Amino acid sequence: MLGPIFNGAIHDWEPHLEKLTDFWEGNLFFFVKTKYHGDPKIAHNLLDERLHNSLTMNHFGHWINLWLETVDEHFQGETAERAKMIARKMASFLFLKIVENRA
Repeated sequence: MLGPIFNGAIHDWEPHLEKLTDFWEGNLFFFVKTKYHGDPKIAHNLLDERLHNSLTMNHFGHWINLWLETVDEHFQGETAERAKMIARKMASFLFLKIVENRA
């Protein structure tokens, strides 16, 4: 479900993964090696526009389920729980902003 979307939008994975790492380090540990630059809201709105407004909450639900499984598989404790909470909030926020952007 998500592979074609991600692979269609991201052509050079290495810089994108570095950006994601910076984003999550900042949100989880309140510091980063390289400060995160970007706006996930704008990036996701632009992606939805390129996809003819076809992103749904099901896409975000699928992503969050994969995120939760991965965190649970590799981590435990307070930071892992915070990672899951932040991701849930982020998924809801981004989808809400996508819907608002369509109006």
